[in-house]
Amino acid sequence: MKTLGKLILITLIIALIGFIFKMTLIPGGGLLLVISLSIASILLLIQSIVICIKFKNNKTQKWLSALMSIALSICLMYILFRYQWWGGWRLLFLLGMPSFVFITLLFLAYKDKIITVEYKKSFLKNIVLPWVFVFVFGLISVVMSGKAFYNTFNYSRQNMTYEKFIEWCYEEND
Repeated sequence: MKTLGKLILITLIIALIGFIFKMTLIPGGGLLLVISLSIASILLLIQSIVICIKFKNNKTQKWLSALMSIALSICLMYILFRYQWWGGWRLLFLLGMPSFVFITLLFLAYKDKIITVEYKKSFLKNIVLPWVFVFVFGLISVVMSGKAFYNTFNYSRQNMTYEKFIEWCYEEND
Protein backbone atom coordinates (compact mmCIF):
# COMPACT_ATOMS: atom_id res chain seq x y z
CA MET A 1 0.00 0.00 0.00
CA LYS A 2 2.89 2.38 0.71
CA THR A 3 4.37 1.97 -2.76
CA LEU A 4 0.96 2.27 -4.39
CA GLY A 5 0.26 5.51 -2.52
CA LYS A 6 3.62 6.97 -3.55
CA LEU A 7 3.04 6.03 -7.19
CA ILE A 8 -0.41 7.65 -7.13
CA LEU A 9 1.05 10.84 -5.68
CA ILE A 10 3.84 10.93 -8.27
CA THR A 11 1.36 10.54 -11.14
CA LEU A 12 -0.84 13.29 -9.70
CA ILE A 13 2.16 15.63 -9.42
CA ILE A 14 3.01 14.88 -13.07
CA ALA A 15 -0.64 15.59 -13.96
CA LEU A 16 -0.39 18.93 -12.15
CA ILE A 17 2.66 19.76 -14.28
CA GLY A 18 0.63 18.74 -17.35
CA PHE A 19 -2.16 21.14 -16.33
CA ILE A 20 0.36 23.96 -15.99
CA PHE A 21 1.85 23.12 -19.40
CA LYS A 22 -1.63 23.02 -20.93
CA MET A 23 -2.58 26.41 -19.48
CA THR A 24 0.63 28.05 -20.70
CA LEU A 25 0.54 26.37 -24.14
CA ILE A 26 3.80 24.52 -23.58
CA PRO A 27 3.89 21.47 -25.89
CA GLY A 28 3.55 18.14 -24.13
CA GLY A 29 0.96 19.16 -21.56
CA GLY A 30 -1.72 16.98 -23.09
CA LEU A 31 0.63 14.00 -23.30
CA LEU A 32 1.59 14.41 -19.64
CA LEU A 33 -2.09 14.55 -18.70
CA VAL A 34 -3.00 11.46 -20.69
CA ILE A 35 -0.16 9.34 -19.36
CA SER A 36 -0.28 10.48 -15.74
CA LEU A 37 -4.06 10.45 -15.25
CA SER A 38 -4.41 7.10 -17.04
CA ILE A 39 -1.76 5.54 -14.84
CA ALA A 40 -3.25 7.12 -11.70
CA SER A 41 -6.67 5.76 -12.63
CA ILE A 42 -5.28 2.26 -13.16
CA LEU A 43 -3.37 2.47 -9.86
CA LEU A 44 -6.55 3.46 -8.03
CA LEU A 45 -8.35 0.46 -9.51
CA ILE A 46 -5.48 -1.78 -8.39
CA GLN A 47 -5.66 -0.13 -4.97
CA SER A 48 -9.35 -1.04 -4.68
CA ILE A 49 -8.50 -4.70 -5.33
CA VAL A 50 -5.61 -4.62 -2.84
CA ILE A 51 -7.89 -3.06 -0.21
CA CYS A 52 -10.45 -5.84 -0.70
CA ILE A 53 -7.75 -8.48 -0.24
CA LYS A 54 -5.76 -6.84 2.55
CA PHE A 55 -8.38 -5.55 5.00
CA LYS A 56 -10.21 -8.40 6.65
CA ASN A 57 -11.14 -7.05 10.09
CA ASN A 58 -13.05 -3.85 9.40
CA LYS A 59 -15.67 -4.41 6.68
CA THR A 60 -16.85 -0.78 6.69
CA GLN A 61 -13.29 0.42 6.15
CA LYS A 62 -12.69 -2.20 3.48
CA TRP A 63 -15.74 -1.52 1.33
CA LEU A 64 -15.85 2.25 1.64
CA SER A 65 -12.13 2.55 0.86
CA ALA A 66 -12.46 0.25 -2.15
CA LEU A 67 -15.53 2.10 -3.45
CA MET A 68 -13.81 5.46 -2.94
CA SER A 69 -10.82 4.24 -4.96
CA ILE A 70 -13.14 3.20 -7.79
CA ALA A 71 -15.01 6.53 -7.67
CA LEU A 72 -11.71 8.43 -7.70
CA SER A 73 -10.58 6.38 -10.71
CA ILE A 74 -13.74 7.23 -12.65
CA CYS A 75 -13.43 10.90 -11.68
CA LEU A 76 -9.82 11.01 -12.88
CA MET A 77 -10.98 9.65 -16.23
CA TYR A 78 -13.68 12.35 -16.29
CA ILE A 79 -11.04 15.01 -15.64
CA LEU A 80 -8.81 13.56 -18.35
CA PHE A 81 -11.60 13.46 -20.93
CA ARG A 82 -12.84 16.93 -20.01
CA TYR A 83 -9.47 18.67 -20.08
CA GLN A 84 -8.46 16.90 -23.31
CA TRP A 85 -11.78 17.85 -24.98
CA TRP A 86 -12.63 14.23 -25.75
CA GLY A 87 -16.18 13.00 -26.19
CA GLY A 88 -17.74 10.95 -23.41
CA TRP A 89 -16.77 13.23 -20.55
CA ARG A 90 -20.42 13.89 -19.70
CA LEU A 91 -21.07 10.17 -19.16
CA LEU A 92 -18.01 9.87 -16.93
CA PHE A 93 -19.20 12.95 -15.05
CA LEU A 94 -22.62 11.39 -14.49
CA LEU A 95 -21.05 8.14 -13.29
CA GLY A 96 -18.18 9.53 -11.27
CA MET A 97 -19.26 12.68 -9.50
CA PRO A 98 -22.48 11.47 -7.83
CA SER A 99 -20.74 8.33 -6.57
CA PHE A 100 -17.77 10.46 -5.48
CA VAL A 101 -20.04 12.80 -3.46
CA PHE A 102 -22.13 9.95 -2.01
CA ILE A 103 -19.11 7.92 -0.88
CA THR A 104 -17.51 11.07 0.54
CA LEU A 105 -20.63 11.65 2.64
CA LEU A 106 -20.49 8.03 3.81
CA PHE A 107 -16.82 8.51 4.71
CA LEU A 108 -17.71 11.55 6.78
CA ALA A 109 -20.54 9.68 8.50
CA TYR A 110 -18.37 6.65 9.39
CA LYS A 111 -14.99 8.36 9.81
CA ASP A 112 -14.54 7.05 13.38
CA LYS A 113 -14.91 3.44 12.19
CA ILE A 114 -12.75 3.93 9.11
CA ILE A 115 -9.77 6.01 10.17
CA THR A 116 -7.88 3.85 12.65
CA VAL A 117 -4.44 4.69 14.03
CA GLU A 118 -2.52 2.26 11.78
CA TYR A 119 -4.53 3.27 8.70
CA LYS A 120 -4.34 7.05 9.21
CA LYS A 121 -1.10 7.71 7.28
CA SER A 122 -1.91 5.51 4.29
CA PHE A 123 -5.48 6.88 4.29
CA LEU A 124 -4.07 10.38 3.88
CA LYS A 125 -1.79 9.39 0.97
CA ASN A 126 -4.05 6.92 -0.80
CA ILE A 127 -7.49 8.51 -0.40
CA VAL A 128 -7.39 12.11 0.88
CA LEU A 129 -4.76 13.60 -1.46
CA PRO A 130 -6.32 12.08 -4.62
CA TRP A 131 -9.69 13.27 -3.26
CA VAL A 132 -8.39 16.85 -3.01
CA PHE A 133 -6.97 16.62 -6.55
CA VAL A 134 -10.28 15.36 -7.98
CA PHE A 135 -12.27 17.92 -6.00
CA VAL A 136 -10.20 20.90 -7.14
CA PHE A 137 -9.90 20.01 -10.83
CA GLY A 138 -13.44 18.66 -11.00
CA LEU A 139 -14.73 21.88 -9.45
CA ILE A 140 -12.72 24.01 -11.90
CA SER A 141 -14.19 22.14 -14.87
CA VAL A 142 -17.75 22.47 -13.54
CA VAL A 143 -17.63 26.09 -12.35
CA MET A 144 -15.91 27.66 -15.37
CA SER A 145 -18.08 28.65 -18.30
CA GLY A 146 -17.46 26.85 -21.58
CA LYS A 147 -15.80 29.88 -23.11
CA ALA A 148 -13.51 30.50 -20.12
CA PHE A 149 -12.63 26.80 -20.00
CA TYR A 150 -11.80 26.83 -23.72
CA ASN A 151 -9.69 29.97 -23.39
CA THR A 152 -7.75 28.42 -20.52
CA PHE A 153 -7.26 24.76 -21.45
CA ASN A 154 -7.57 24.29 -25.22
CA TYR A 155 -4.55 24.40 -27.53
CA SER A 156 -6.77 25.56 -30.42
CA ARG A 157 -7.38 28.88 -28.67
CA GLN A 158 -4.33 30.42 -30.35
CA ASN A 159 -5.75 29.69 -33.83
CA MET A 160 -9.52 29.81 -33.43
CA THR A 161 -12.06 31.63 -31.27
CA TYR A 162 -14.45 29.76 -29.02
CA GLU A 163 -17.39 30.52 -31.33
CA LYS A 164 -15.56 29.12 -34.38
CA PHE A 165 -14.53 26.09 -32.34
CA ILE A 166 -18.19 25.37 -31.48
CA GLU A 167 -19.18 25.76 -35.15
CA TRP A 168 -16.37 23.40 -36.16
CA CYS A 169 -17.50 20.81 -33.58
CA TYR A 170 -21.07 20.87 -34.84
CA GLU A 171 -19.96 20.67 -38.49
CA GLU A 172 -17.93 17.52 -37.78
CA ASN A 173 -20.85 15.82 -36.03
CA ASP A 174 -23.27 16.35 -38.96
